[in-house]
Amino acid sequence: MAWGGHDSADTKFYSSSSPGFCRVIEVWTYDIDPHHPVEDPHWHCRFLTPDGSVIDHSRSPLKSGAHPFALKFYPLTDGAVHPFIEDLVGQQKHINTLITTIDHILANSAKGVLLMPTDAIPPGLDMEKVADIWSRPGGVIPVNPTARRLPVEVTAAGRSEGAARLLEMEMQMFQQISGVTSALQGMTPGANVSASLYESQVYNSAIALLDVYESFNSFRTLRDRIALALLS
Repeated sequence: MAWGGHDSADTKFYSSSSPGFCRVIEVWTYDIDPHHPVEDPHWHCRFLTPDGSVIDHSRSPLKSGAHPFALKFYPLTDGAVHPFIEDLVGQQKHINTLITTIDHILANSAKGVLLMPTDAIPPGLDMEKVADIWSRPGGVIPVNPTARRLPVEVTAAGRSEGAARLLEMEMQMFQQISGVTSALQGMTPGANVSASLYESQVYNSAIALLDVYESFNSFRTLRDRIALALLS
């Protein structure tokens, strides 16, 4: 069974879970009289049921006839909205890959591995007993003095210098691309950074994001104007 162009499996959106209620859809349209297009163009609100029945309708509550919604599409480039973090998605994926690589290196590196020659095990002990003593804090393992080689502990550095340097470089590029530097984040500067230099860094970072701030402020101004117009 089809309802409104949707299969019956999708009709849950159109029905209410509470008995005696139905879903109502609010639709705003810009109405223009085709015979008199210049006269009285306005936004019109209609409340529709899923079958298309009009429950109620009204003109825009604003004297100008505009819709009572504050919208801000930023940045709108070639008719498409691009988020602020769009330029950082690829960079973030690469950083995540590097962190996963470093974590894999740390998890699989040798940490306190004991190389125990078989001829160094004294009589009365076996490899399991040696491993048990080795795992205890302050454990002492007796060694056969006639062994050709003594036990050796192997501890790897557990890090990749190349991956760590690349991660540091990626984080610096992340700040340069986004414009959100450590100074703008309020991080404590180094001991060799003067107050004037730190203030300059904060100012320069704020300039890089000035367009974002101004766009948001214009949105708030538009919202406040609509709210005041509705109250008047």
